[in-house]
Amino acid sequence: MSEYLLKNKPFETVYLHGMIRDKDGKKMSKSLGNGIDPLEMINKFGTDALRLSLVIGSSPGQNLNIYEEKISGYRNFVNKLWNVSRFIFSQVDEIKRIKKQPKARTLADQWILSEFNELINQVTEDLDNYKFSLAGEKLYHFTWDDFADWYLEISKIEKNKDKILLYILERLLTLLHPFTPFITEVIYKEFNSDKLLMINEWPKDNKINKDVIINFTELKELIISLRNLKAKNKIAPTDFPDCYIESNILDKDYFKLAATMSRVNLVDKKIETESISINTNKVWIDLEKDLTDKEIEKIKKYILGLEIKLNNKDFIKNAPKEIIEDIKNKLELAKKKI
Repeated sequence: MSEYLLKNKPFETVYLHGMIRDKDGKKMSKSLGNGIDPLEMINKFGTDALRLSLVIGSSPGQNLNIYEEKISGYRNFVNKLWNVSRFIFSQVDEIKRIKKQPKARTLADQWILSEFNELINQVTEDLDNYKFSLAGEKLYHFTWDDFADWYLEISKIEKNKDKILLYILERLLTLLHPFTPFITEVIYKEFNSDKLLMINEWPKDNKINKDVIINFTELKELIISLRNLKAKNKIAPTDFPDCYIESNILDKDYFKLAATMSRVNLVDKKIETESISINTNKVWIDLEKDLTDKEIEKIKKYILGLEIKLNNKDFIKNAPKEIIEDIKNKLELAKKKI
């Protein structure tokens, strides 16, 4: 009708989303009382969280389930983004805009820059093709997993990463802006730009090194496997068991990073234990952990209790022989443990 009356196309593209349904997939209605008031959700979880919950998981023509837990989950993501920015601003010497991609000094630097350039490439393509949910999922994964859980943790070990942190953060805020415009605009103010983030130039991707991504993925899997191996053998995360790693891919500098992040002592000589294969790596880890002072004290009290029983003439006289034998065995084991 608009085209007929005004002799002009009203829209170039029409994007049709599906019906918004409740947690169980039922149509929201007043009679069922299962509707969600968006203004209440905004007051409770924030506008950005509500936007994310409506975009991620939605595809053209498909119905979308919306419920409080989902919106709450994206509020956690918005909080994560805020905390990531606070951490970076607290670590750098000066908050400033970095105009060119910084030079990578380590494998971790090369990896995060390659992953970020891949992200720019994919998100731009997804948005051009109206794949809003896919773009949002990729941004969520990169921000929370790659950037926060891995690179920021590595930056605590490998220092002098100010330029890379600021370079990625500014452009990540730009990529996230269509999805979370409020929190990103507030964070961006810290860069002291005279323009709004809304009209910032869209990031352009640079060189992507696929080999670096493969190598770092190997390193990540090694670190995760070492942590899991410790947990499986009830070695506390804070304990540092001896570990020997053999690999054809990564050199010793990266073994040191893996050792630091997994909390193991890297040793030059193989340990007399069964080897465990982790991708192209072979790992020998000393599963005999040292007792802490607290544990030793506890065992000493336990030994004292057993000795008091065995020195009690009435107990020895009246207790069944198998009970006495069991206590003697327990005493011997406890002394061996000490």
